[in-house]
Amino acid sequence: MATATLNEALKGLVQSGNTVPSGEAVPDKNLLAFPYYVTGYDYEDRPVIVMEWGRWDIRTLAEKGGDRITKFEKGIDEFVKRVKSGYFSKQSSEPNSAAETDDAQIVVVIDFDGLSLRQLGTPASVALFVRSLGKLEKVYKEFAYGYLLNSTPLVDQVINLAKPYMGKFLERCEVYGTVSRTWIPKMLRKIPRSQLHSAYGGKKDFRPVAVYNIF
Repeated sequence: MATATLNEALKGLVQSGNTVPSGEAVPDKNLLAFPYYVTGYDYEDRPVIVMEWGRWDIRTLAEKGGDRITKFEKGIDEFVKRVKSGYFSKQSSEPNSAAETDDAQIVVVIDFDGLSLRQLGTPASVALFVRSLGKLEKVYKEFAYGYLLNSTPLVDQVINLAKPYMGKFLERCEVYGTVSRTWIPKMLRKIPRSQLHSAYGGKKDFRPVAVYNIF
């Protein structure tokens, strides 16, 4: 995925006047070290969430340890809680809508582009990565379907390590390698082009619905 993806997403967020979950103004993009965003909605009006795990610097986080790891894991827990509550549903994002939606499912795109051996070069970073991914298993029923993109032999190893902890979640996902022409047509069958960044087959004038940070 292009390096400019997050920058463009943040630019769109600022231009559209959206805010981060706290209701505060969007911070400097350099502070969003672990971002994810609602890219839009599929043909069934389910929210599509993109998480660029490949660009999350898990190793530095694991090496520093302490409070930052605690905050990161709490952030993942909060994401899981929001998925469970229907927080990201189209209805919930509209003004004057009900606070929570019980049966809302979402779509997830986990992009591993940029994941390097350095990021997973220590037992602590591997453990944190797998443990965090594994938390998605808690809400596997809330994922209608998902895509794990830009998988490499390294990513395959991580997925294999995580399988005992997130087998049901993985059953709902399709895993693809780094050749985008293989998976873009498949994504476009379920998600309108207007709802995706150009890296995923969408339009160049893409703007996200909202951008969030794990912590």
